[in-house]
Amino acid sequence: MGCNGAEFLRGREFMGDAPDVLIVGGGVIGCALAYDLAASGLDVTVLEQERVGAGVSYGAGGMLAPQIEFAQGGPGLEWGMRSLTLYQEWDEAIRQRIGFGLDLDLSGIVRVTNTPNAWGPSDPFIRRHTQMGYVVKRLDASTIREWAPQIHPAITSGIWVVGGQVDAYRATRMMAQAAVSHNALIRSGVMVTGIEDGCVMTTAGRLCAQMVIVATGAWLPHLVDVPLKPVKGQRLLVALPQLLARVPIFGDNIYVVPKASGQYFLGATTEPEAGYDQNPTLEALMDLGTAAVGLFPELRHASVIEPWAGLRPVLPGELPLIARVPRYERVLAVGGHYRHGFLLAPITARIVRDWMVSNAPLPPDFSYQRFETA
Repeated sequence: MGCNGAEFLRGREFMGDAPDVLIVGGGVIGCALAYDLAASGLDVTVLEQERVGAGVSYGAGGMLAPQIEFAQGGPGLEWGMRSLTLYQEWDEAIRQRIGFGLDLDLSGIVRVTNTPNAWGPSDPFIRRHTQMGYVVKRLDASTIREWAPQIHPAITSGIWVVGGQVDAYRATRMMAQAAVSHNALIRSGVMVTGIEDGCVMTTAGRLCAQMVIVATGAWLPHLVDVPLKPVKGQRLLVALPQLLARVPIFGDNIYVVPKASGQYFLGATTEPEAGYDQNPTLEALMDLGTAAVGLFPELRHASVIEPWAGLRPVLPGELPLIARVPRYERVLAVGGHYRHGFLLAPITARIVRDWMVSNAPLPPDFSYQRFETA
C-alpha cells in the first residue's frame, strides 16, 4: 500500500541546477523536512527508493504522547512538547495551503494499569510532571470510562496527559503534498547507493546539492557511519463497530488507538534481535491480540484488517541524531527517532530549517559527540 510517488512530481517537473537541499528518504521525517524547508523558500528535492510514506510511516500508530514516551523527563520530553505545539501550527498552515490538514487530534492520551489505586498524589510520575509544569489528571473508574467506554471492568486506575494522534500515512502524504505546493520535487523509485560531500550516487546518476540530508530511517547506517540498530515492531489493525475508546489508550503491555471507521491499531512489539526481518509472525500477533482483549474484552469479536511489521531506528539513548556527518561539510544525518518519529517530526524539521536559514546552532542533545562519551 502507499501512494505512488509520481503524483508528487508537480512542484518541479525536472531537475535542473543543483537544489539547495537534497533529502534522501521519503518517510515522515523526510517529508517533514521537505515541507518546512520548502516553505522557507529553499529549493528542495526528495529521493525515495520506494513510495512516499510506504515504510514505517505507513504502519505507525501515529501517537503523539511525549509524557508517556519520555516519562522520566529529560530533553526528549521537552522537545516532544515543543513538537506538539508546532503540530497545531502545521495543521492549520497545511490546511490553508492545500485544502487538507493532518487530521490532528489532540484530545489527550489515557494511561491505565491493572494495579488498583495506582497514581496516588505522591506517585513519582505525577509529582515529576507536575513539578515540570505539565498537566496530569488522575482518573478513577468512572472518568476512565468517559474516555474508554468498553475497557475491562477491572481497570480502575488511570491518568490523562496531553497528547493525541495523527493518521500516520495521511499525515506523511499531506506533508509531502504541502512540500510540493511550495515547489519541492519528490522523486520515487530512486535508490541512493552512496554519498560524497554534497552529492549522492543513485540509480538515476550522480546528483548534487548545497546540502544533502540523509533521513533513511533504519537504513541510515547503510549510507553514513552511525551506531544505529533496527528494532522490529509488529502491530494489528482490526475493525469493530462498537466504540471502545475516544483517545489512544496505553495499558501495561499494549496500546489501543482508535482510528476512523471503527478501526483500531493494536501494538506493538519490541524486537531488538530481529535484524532487518520485516515479516509478521503468528506468535507476536497472537500475543498482541491476547493483550488487547485483556484490556478491551469486546476486541475478541474484532475483524482482522491487516497485520504489519516494520523497523524502528534506534540509537544509544533513544534520542535522534541531527548532525553533520563527520568528514563532510555538506551532509547532514537525521535519524534514529525510534518510536518517536511522528511525535518529533515537526520539531526535527524546524531545527534543521533554523540551522540552514537562520544559522542557529544544532542542539547538542542530538549530536554525534554524545556517542563518544556514552
